[in-house]
Amino acid sequence: MILYYFSATGNTLTTAKYMKEMLEENCSIVSVSALKDVPVIDPEDNVIGFLFPIYHADMPWLFRDTIKRIRFPEDSYIFSIATFRGSPGACTLRMKALLESLGQKLSYACKIRMPGNSVMNPPEVDAELLRDQKDNIRKIIPDIENRVVQEIEGETPEPSILEAGPANLRGIKADETCIGCGTCVRVCPMNNIELKDGHAEIGNQCLTCLACFHWCPVEAIFMETPKASSRRPKYHHPDVKLPDIIKAKTL
Repeated sequence: MILYYFSATGNTLTTAKYMKEMLEENCSIVSVSALKDVPVIDPEDNVIGFLFPIYHADMPWLFRDTIKRIRFPEDSYIFSIATFRGSPGACTLRMKALLESLGQKLSYACKIRMPGNSVMNPPEVDAELLRDQKDNIRKIIPDIENRVVQEIEGETPEPSILEAGPANLRGIKADETCIGCGTCVRVCPMNNIELKDGHAEIGNQCLTCLACFHWCPVEAIFMETPKASSRRPKYHHPDVKLPDIIKAKTL
């Protein structure tokens, strides 16, 4: 089994790691950030899981782009796990439609609610979600191991805003308190940030993943929209450290 994941603050990374610990079969974990420049991806297994956070009711653009570059083995069993805060939207139907356009089938899909990296929950809600994460994963392990196939029904949704390509949808910027430490440069999965005269500058290939926002050590990066979240407290999964996110960019 191979698990492809994308994670900016650790929710999906820990979900993949916990799954690997619970599964009774061999399992490898691969970050799609490390595959950004790989033109053709050949999985070494035909049991494939896609784990991703929900942005604007869809998977991150990089995740969609990665799937399009995969050469799926014959008779692949494909499943998806979405982590989300408020609503997962039509993410399952979007994944189903994407795979069908590639001649593949989404056999199983589930969603795990987690703390958000944009809009916030009350602290007590987030604490409960983190406590329940492993139990929620444990519930789906038998389905995955037994290759359960669901009937996923519903009309294909209209294209999401994320399908158009990378865009700085939150208006992410660095303010005058930026110290030019380069942390944001190292965590950005798209290599979309550079230092100019000691100040972080966001380019035009943004995924709006908010890794730079949450890992900035001096909280110099903010969101222009939504205003309610502009300077919200930083978040990362308690079991994930900065080097974990940086390491995810390399094979």
